[in-house]
Amino acid sequence: VPTLLGTRFDYCKVDGNFLSEIGRLTKLRYLSLEGAGFTDAHLPILARMKELKALNLSETELTGAGLSALNCKETL
Repeated sequence: VPTLLGTRFDYCKVDGNFLSEIGRLTKLRYLSLEGAGFTDAHLPILARMKELKALNLSETELTGAGLSALNCKETL
């Protein structure tokens, strides 16, 4: 599904291997990982997703330091 534009994995436990596969979806514009166990260690995968416009990381283990390291685009 290389043309998938949006998906949700809310409250699914994700790991690096799973997120690496999600990172291959180069057209993805919306991603929700609410409550999915997302951490700062997973951020490099998101940083490569250039088309991402909306991202939900509510109720994750992401820290403020990790978020600032992501260097979010103004539109994200």
